[in-house]
Amino acid sequence: MKKISLSLLFAAVVASSPAQIAVYNYSTRIKSINSGSELSVPESGKMFYDFATTNSISVVVNNGTKRFQTIHSINQAAATIMGEGRDSFTALVVVPTNAVPSGSMIFLGSPIFGKNAALKISSTQTVTFPKVFNQHQETISYGPPSDSWYSKSDSVYTFSPSATQTANAKAQSIDDAAQAMTDGLAAKGYSAL
Repeated sequence: MKKISLSLLFAAVVASSPAQIAVYNYSTRIKSINSGSELSVPESGKMFYDFATTNSISVVVNNGTKRFQTIHSINQAAATIMGEGRDSFTALVVVPTNAVPSGSMIFLGSPIFGKNAALKISSTQTVTFPKVFNQHQETISYGPPSDSWYSKSDSVYTFSPSATQTANAKAQSIDDAAQAMTDGLAAKGYSAL
């Protein structure tokens, strides 16, 4: 039997420079089933991750409806899992502060999870963190006779070296980077949920 070690990290990088964030491109397809109908909706956006605090902000965009949502994940846990040989993986346990499920919802999902690699986050700094995170999530709401529904999604978060290095060169915080993105979307006629 192989031994797997797990350690929780609350700071992946020592915060000695002004800003140390990572920018990930986000994409998903949400499939929902309720009261005789089925919908499949693609969404995209970005996740801005702060290594020092383990906080992140995701800006999720629905281009079909020209709407976006900002999701803040505060003090999420980053768990590093050692795999076989020198492989290591990181899981982020995410609890969005403005999307907490009501008492009638059950989340059957997983943390976002990925294999670690060397990521260049600035012209002089490299960190070990996933290039790609994956997440599978399922939600069930039960409210008879016609208020029950089910949805599932498979999401991918892909590291963006150029966006990360630009944000860090400007010493942007995750708040600054997310605000710049939502301001740009609003200027194009998108509205917040």
